[in-house]
Amino acid sequence: MVSAMRLPRTRGGAAAPLLFVLSLFFFTDAPLSGQEWAGEIRLSPQAEVSMVTIYPGEDLYSLFGHTAIRVWDPRIDLDILYNYGQASIPFDANFVPRFVRGDLPFMLGVNYTQRAFDFYKNVEDRGIYEQKLNLTTPQRQEIFDFLAHQARRENREYIYDYFFDNCTTRVRDLFKDLFDEELELPVSGGGESFREQIAPYLEGLPFVAAGINLLFGPRSDRPPQPGEGLYLPFQLRDAVEEARLAGVDRTRPLVSQSRMIYRQGRTAPQAPSLGPGTVGTALLLLSLLFTLTPLFVLFQHPGKAGLAERIERLGRVYDTVLFVFVGLLGIAMVLLWIFSGYVMTYWNLNLLWAWPVHLLVPALAVVRRRVEKLYRYYFDITAVVALLFLFSAPFLPQRFPLAAYLLAGSIFLRAGGGVILSRVRRRRRLGAV
Repeated sequence: MVSAMRLPRTRGGAAAPLLFVLSLFFFTDAPLSGQEWAGEIRLSPQAEVSMVTIYPGEDLYSLFGHTAIRVWDPRIDLDILYNYGQASIPFDANFVPRFVRGDLPFMLGVNYTQRAFDFYKNVEDRGIYEQKLNLTTPQRQEIFDFLAHQARRENREYIYDYFFDNCTTRVRDLFKDLFDEELELPVSGGGESFREQIAPYLEGLPFVAAGINLLFGPRSDRPPQPGEGLYLPFQLRDAVEEARLAGVDRTRPLVSQSRMIYRQGRTAPQAPSLGPGTVGTALLLLSLLFTLTPLFVLFQHPGKAGLAERIERLGRVYDTVLFVFVGLLGIAMVLLWIFSGYVMTYWNLNLLWAWPVHLLVPALAVVRRRVEKLYRYYFDITAVVALLFLFSAPFLPQRFPLAAYLLAGSIFLRAGGGVILSRVRRRRRLGAV
């Protein structure tokens, strides 16, 4: 045992079970949230401590599953679930900005086990898997005391980080602190990067996957370092299932019994027929169409210059949509890099083609005749950099989704095509003179 896990304990005596039962009778969630009563509880030898894994749900916040700790003592009618995945502020106007910035406080919540299970089963239809831990009576008491102390109002909040500080890493670290050298948790992943490890959870949600992969930078393309693994609920579930405690022959399993409490009825989400690959391909084809068609008309049918100009006008409307979208994407990348606490979004190399200043392209097009040289220079540089990105992307220290290649290709075609058209028209005007 490590000293960090040893907490001050008070002797509750025979009054402790009565205090607990009375608190449940007179209050609902109030006594559970503060845990001031928990220091008085002494678990009986019949008590059990389990790790509970909640399977992924349909909502974004539940895509990767959840980990909790259950403490059950039939002797004193105690059955509660400790849950590190509860936001500590209301879902209001500040919730999403704080989540994006990476300073959203989560807390260790405490719920009645059956009430929590009913919610996961009846409301969210999520599987529930329980692993009873093979602990001694002092170890069960130590876990209970630690969780009760952490759930007190002054201790329960922490700043959530998806990869490094979440409901699963908190339970993982609890086991490491409790058993120290006695326990070795096998780490899965086989050298896979963070990006690769979360990919299976995003199957069937191609737009969510594309968005995440566009916003993540090169740090997500390295494998977890020692101490960083087992941050996903299923990873920890499998590791705990295989773990052994130190002993003469190291054969004492950490889990004495496993059971599926509830098997979800819904099936995995099916990928929509219209995915980001389809949308990106359509954008690339439109870019090609609006670039080549005016050139074809000008060279093959010089007398139809008016038709080429009408196509160009449609192309400029398309450019407004394309460049504004890419500019907004670039702004999101910069904001996450500079203002958020999520290190996975730092140094995002998608900014090589997703420039935030692309947002100004519509305004530049309006005053194009007055800033013709600036217009040409801007699109010259845009086309060259986008092309360099397309050729160098396989060699950069960041993996890019298909959407990045398709969008960068569209930017290259429209920027390069705009410059070519501008120069062709300029030469024709000079030739006419």
